[in-house]
Amino acid sequence: MSPTVGFGTGTPAITLLPYPSDVVSYRASSSPTTLLSLSQFAQVLGLDPLHFFGGFSDLRPAGDCHDIWREFQWQEAGKASRTEIARAIHEAEADIASLMGYWPAWTWISDERHQLQRGGQWPLLQQLRIAAKWGYVISGGEKATTAISAANVTRGLNIDADGDGFAELAQFVLTGIPDTWDLEEVKACFKEYAVLDAANCRTDPASAGFEENWEVRPLQLRRSGTTVVAYVPVWLLFRPQLSLALNAQNIDADDAANYVDTISFYRVYPDLSVQAQFMWGTDCLDDISCAWTTQTGCIRSLDQRVGLVTLAPGVYDEDCDCYTVARWAQGHSPDAVRLWYRAGLGRPAPGIMDHTMARLVAMLACARLMYPVCTCGNPATLVAEWRENAAMATRDRSYGFTADMISNPLGMRVGEVLVYQNLKIPSRKVGRAVKA
Repeated sequence: MSPTVGFGTGTPAITLLPYPSDVVSYRASSSPTTLLSLSQFAQVLGLDPLHFFGGFSDLRPAGDCHDIWREFQWQEAGKASRTEIARAIHEAEADIASLMGYWPAWTWISDERHQLQRGGQWPLLQQLRIAAKWGYVISGGEKATTAISAANVTRGLNIDADGDGFAELAQFVLTGIPDTWDLEEVKACFKEYAVLDAANCRTDPASAGFEENWEVRPLQLRRSGTTVVAYVPVWLLFRPQLSLALNAQNIDADDAANYVDTISFYRVYPDLSVQAQFMWGTDCLDDISCAWTTQTGCIRSLDQRVGLVTLAPGVYDEDCDCYTVARWAQGHSPDAVRLWYRAGLGRPAPGIMDHTMARLVAMLACARLMYPVCTCGNPATLVAEWRENAAMATRDRSYGFTADMISNPLGMRVGEVLVYQNLKIPSRKVGRAVKA
């Protein structure tokens, strides 16, 4: 029976309709997912992380050069918001990946398609060798997620790691975690929406399972046997409603009521049973079904840096988590192939982007901001300089950039020119020159 709500004696009950599954929360639709976390972005710029995520403390009050950031632009006009930063980071990462031929941190590549040239009848080697679209191929596999039972998660006491009187690290103890799991696979999100516990949950009732828009990152993870301890900066655990409210206020980090009670943990890992799908078009003139003949296969990385891979037909075996060899389903090599794999520059720690790449992504993102950052001092000076148009000389300032440097594909702002020049360093290329 549908739940009802009464509004006093004699008032007809109103039936609550199910929340439409195609509605996306304002936060989910506004904040694109990024490889560089907002936490690491703040660290690159030297921003106070507590203030950046909307909080303050008696030990770290707001004011002067310690402005509090907002989630959305409209919550405080004239200053960059975290959502605007996320959009700029998303764009910067995509532009850098297009120039370099690889992503600045590993990510999931889904349903990448390649047209193939047919070989002879039943080729001797039942393998194909192609160049994937992206370099630094790690392994084949489709992104898969599994929830870690809440019964296996215990929230411990917050820790004052630096002895300044403010307990800045929340700890969560996860038990029963197989030691075969890569720590990079352990992720966390805010809890799914529940009417009776809405204050501790995501604000999007349609959100379910692991979703990057609600991910809490990065996690500092320590393993001992089958026990994993996750340490999370407490400013990442502010209740979402406090930041997303129409009249969002500064969040008192000294008030325990401003934090969620716990978070949900997931395993995010590659499903090895989905790596490659070979496709054949029909050869029958009287076949009008327009259907493809398909066959599964696996990916093996030959040259990880340039993305050169070998594709082979095979049948996945769950018992050994491996593939057994197979012959082509048709009498000739396939017409096309679909790929699922992980690729990108390696991370020095779970959830952390390579530090050099992180600085370049942050610089390029800041150069494209429409509004100044919410701070003063060195971060504001840096961002203001990166945003300047390098092609325009003023009475007070001019840049010694050549015409070729200014005409680079990233743009004419100082930060864009500096990032492009850095990306041209030979050691950063992947088997080819940076595209001009």
